[in-house]
Amino acid sequence: KMFYVPEELDGDNAANMQLNQSYRTKLVAEFQTGEVIMVIGTERVYKEMGIYGNGLLQEDVERQKKIRLIVTMTSLSVLLLLALLLLLVYLKMKNARRSLDRAMEKIASLEDAAKKSDAQTPDNEFLKRLADVSRDVFSTGSLDYELVASRMGLSRAHLNRKVKAITGCTTSDFILAIRISTAKELLRGTSIPVWEIALKCGFGDQAYFSTTFKKMVGCTPLQYRNS
Repeated sequence: KMFYVPEELDGDNAANMQLNQSYRTKLVAEFQTGEVIMVIGTERVYKEMGIYGNGLLQEDVERQKKIRLIVTMTSLSVLLLLALLLLLVYLKMKNARRSLDRAMEKIASLEDAAKKSDAQTPDNEFLKRLADVSRDVFSTGSLDYELVASRMGLSRAHLNRKVKAITGCTTSDFILAIRISTAKELLRGTSIPVWEIALKCGFGDQAYFSTTFKKMVGCTPLQYRNS
């Protein structure tokens, strides 16, 4: 947009004094917001209206554009970073769930093999022994992974590597699957209260036990028992 201010407005004459104040205000406002890109007039007109030349205005407009661009790019960068973080959290949760599923599948296959009296492979014998040791440890009401590893005759790091190589899941997930499997057996075959079953499976908090059980089985311990 371009405004033309007549040359005769320069000076302390009557015409200059009668210049409409609202017009001045509107012109200055539009000039400062960038709606006016050029004002044709005298230096005095510029000074009266708080305008110091179109060159400076252009610099200000360019500076404002750069600021807006920086703000926009920063906002986009933040949004992209948040999206990446959410993706990483989702992938981590998905991998954790996959590890738990593998552990549950492996425990189920070990139980089936035991029922059928099938010949045990060295890996299955190792996992069965790990399950027995783990049950013996967490039946006291707490779970000590270092103690489990020690009774297996391995360091915890070595135990983790071996379980991962055999099952594709972590040691903690495998032992958690054992605890949930044991809980299912006790819920099916006994009338022991849920809180006591939680303790026998190494859960000191019944609420946490119920939440974990539902996450892995799909129902609460009471619902599982009643079904």
